[in-house]
Amino acid sequence: MNTLQTIYNKLADKTELAKHEVNLGLVQDITKDLNVVADSLTSIRPTILKIEDLLIKNSKIVETALKAVQKVETTAKELGADSLIKELDKPKMLINEFYRTINITKKSIQDAIGNL
Repeated sequence: MNTLQTIYNKLADKTELAKHEVNLGLVQDITKDLNVVADSLTSIRPTILKIEDLLIKNSKIVETALKAVQKVETTAKELGADSLIKELDKPKMLINEFYRTINITKKSIQDAIGNL
């Protein structure tokens, strides 16, 4: 009986060792995957910064366009040119859409940069 118990004990010890090796392998795999993700994020950071810069420049262009439309609108009101004021609705709507798109994209880019 003593010999049988010794065999069971040895089998149990080997099983535990195998579990530890599997756990160590999983940790190494996860670490490797995290390093790949970190490298990928680091490599796209310059591109994200360029996009952010372009968004800032485009934001300034849209701001200039809005000021021009507002100036035309003010002048049209002063001259009583109601038909011209009506014509400005579409450009103003487009400018507002550009603003929204730029601001949403800038926010997304800033969040992405903050997470790198």
